[in-house]
Amino acid sequence: FYESYKDKIFTSEEEMMKVAIEVSDKNVHEKTGGPFGTAIFECDTKTGECKLFSIGMNQVVPFNNSTLHGEMVAIQFGQKKLKEFTFRAKQEEGKEYHLYTSCEPCCQCLGGTLWSGVSKLVCAAAKDDAEALGF
Repeated sequence: FYESYKDKIFTSEEEMMKVAIEVSDKNVHEKTGGPFGTAIFECDTKTGECKLFSIGMNQVVPFNNSTLHGEMVAIQFGQKKLKEFTFRAKQEEGKEYHLYTSCEPCCQCLGGTLWSGVSKLVCAAAKDDAEALGF
């Protein structure tokens, strides 16, 4: 999935959110978790162009780990790729990291997102929407 988007330039929030929702949809169709997907984009502060940097999907059930929500998985992969414990590490180089998620984060994921150093958080669905689907 990541490979098909890694070289694409994104310039709108709608395009970036579409990726997070596609990750969520893939997770549901492959029966690997709930409708929760996250995409982190590396954005150039001068040009406004963004590239997909990391993705994560809910992996709670397949790995029997209650902490593996989509946001947490994307943050873990992204920081490992960055080789830094914070996404703020590249701000001086004109890079920001924006996190797009298919549903507003739970308290664990909100805390993790705030600590991660991403510059922007954008959510698609509300908690009530997920609860209406049984999550």
